[in-house]
Amino acid sequence: HVDFGFSSTSGQARSTSIPTPPDLGGNQLPSQCMFPNPLPQSLSLISQIYVVPITQSMRYPGLHFLLANDLAALNRFDYDVRRSPRNGISAEVYESYSTLWAMRSRPGDIRIVSREFPWIIDVKAAPAPENESGVTVGDIWNSLYEELLKPLTDADWSLLTSLAALEDEKALQRLSYLTNIASRQDQRGDPISLRRLDWLMRKTLFIGLTKDDNFQLCQKYILPGKALLPETWIAEFQERP
Repeated sequence: HVDFGFSSTSGQARSTSIPTPPDLGGNQLPSQCMFPNPLPQSLSLISQIYVVPITQSMRYPGLHFLLANDLAALNRFDYDVRRSPRNGISAEVYESYSTLWAMRSRPGDIRIVSREFPWIIDVKAAPAPENESGVTVGDIWNSLYEELLKPLTDADWSLLTSLAALEDEKALQRLSYLTNIASRQDQRGDPISLRRLDWLMRKTLFIGLTKDDNFQLCQKYILPGKALLPETWIAEFQERP
């Protein structure tokens, strides 16, 4: 196996002898294309979480399977960004996978955009020796959580009210949702505090990344001439139950 599970923090490889799982067509996936399979001690947990432990994305084979949107439904894995990754993801899954590379190519920077919010999230790898550097799965989870905890700004509110004035249906729903949160805070005598997280309304389940092909979405959010990052991905969300 080519090991894509080398921890950038512990310096130890996560390798297992678990057989490569078949793909949905019943074919054996080439082991050299795999990220590490579930660790032996995680098998009982994984069997409860995953319908089929598919560990290679067909659409994005270079992206870790826990980050690939096309495997989210198959593997029944999501992350509610209202909670920190350590609290919102099972401890065994977090400890087993958070230090693994997010991508085979080990980029030092990954840019995240979304159809659900108007901000750009630039994820940078932690400082490390050159041969150990790269954005990890945990970096993606933690960056989403930390960035969405930030407060909404006057500029954010201005954008929302401008869109609502154009009778944009989603903007009108969002404005009503945020106004209700602010009203409840005011009625309790609390300071009004709206966060980026609230912008998502009930769509707080992160269900993986899709590629921003030709930077079509990213270029709506950045000034002309600003440098584009090759690894630009779209964060996908769905409503929580």
